[in-house]
Order: sequence, then structure tokens, then C-alpha cells
Amino acid sequence: MPTAEFYIWRSHYEEGKFVGTAPKPVTKGFELKRGISRAKGWGKVAVHMNEEYPKDIELTDNVFGASMVVVSGKLKKALEAETGDKVEYLPVEIVNHKGKPAAKDYFVVNPLGTVDCVDVKASRIEWNEFKKDMMDTCKQFVIDADRVPKSIVLFRPATAPYAIVARASLVKKLGSRFEGLEFQESLEYTGI
Repeated sequence: MPTAEFYIWRSHYEEGKFVGTAPKPVTKGFELKRGISRAKGWGKVAVHMNEEYPKDIELTDNVFGASMVVVSGKLKKALEAETGDKVEYLPVEIVNHKGKPAAKDYFVVNPLGTVDCVDVKASRIEWNEFKKDMMDTCKQFVIDADRVPKSIVLFRPATAPYAIVARASLVKKLGSRFEGLEFQESLEYTGI
């Protein structure tokens, strides 16, 4: 049961459950971590089962190790009911250790745009050396709820767009119905 107001979307390793690789081929992959739409020209993209985990083959709803949020069609359907057109779902195929398709009903979750909602002072942010407006780390990730529109339940913070944040209401609705799904309270998050 959620106790915080905001949560960072995570995944975790579980023995026997497949570990994915980063989706490929993805051109301009950095745009996915900035909330830029990639629907146009997405093409055929695959997540391969990681060869370093040859015995981990069981599919889950939330893919571990893919470097992006990749979800099953079942989880996508539940998310769509809550997120509307504020999130796009980009299709990917799961390829097994033998190079054969294991599933086609998987999607990269891409919340569109960013929300300027982080309390920079309270978070005690250390900024990225090269991208001066992006956070590297922080002491605690403080989100100012008044700066997040009530209609948005899944989003990317402007100072840390590589993180996907969910409202407690969404976390509660998703509950424990999906395999591999994990959330971290935003105040416990310290960055990359």
C-alpha cells in the first residue's frame, strides 16, 4: 500500500525471470529519456534475452535490465486506462536466447514531455557536469506536488528526465497484479 505521494518506476532481478538487453535498433535513443515522441519512424525494435543469464527465460510484465521501461501488453493496457495520451507505448519484440521471437506484445513506456516539479533546494542536487540543467545525484528526490498537474499520473521530471515517476494513486491501482513491477519512494531516490 503506497505511503508516499510519488514513486520512481523500477525493476528488479528475480531468478528464472528473463533479463533484457537495451532495445535495438533505436535511433536517437536519448530522445526517449527526454520525453520526446518517437512514434513516427519507430520501426522494428527488439529486446534480446541477455546471454549472461541463459537460464532466466520466463517472461515478466516489467522487464529487468532493458535500460528503459519495457512492459507487457497486459501492463500496457492497465497503464493506458490511467495515462491517456500523455504516454506513448512503442512496440518491441522479445527475442529469446536462440534468436527466435519469444513475444511481440511488449512496449517501451515513454511519458511525453517533462514536468518542472523538483524542489531543487530541498533535494540538494548535484548537477551533471556536461548537461548543466540535469541532475546527476541528490540527497533525496523532493517533488513539489503543487507543480504536478492532477491529471498526470506518470511523468518525467524536467531535472531528471531519465527517471519515470508515478503517482501513488497509479501505484495503488497497479498493485501486485504484475510480475517484475517495483516502485521506489521518491524521497529514497538519489539519482543515476
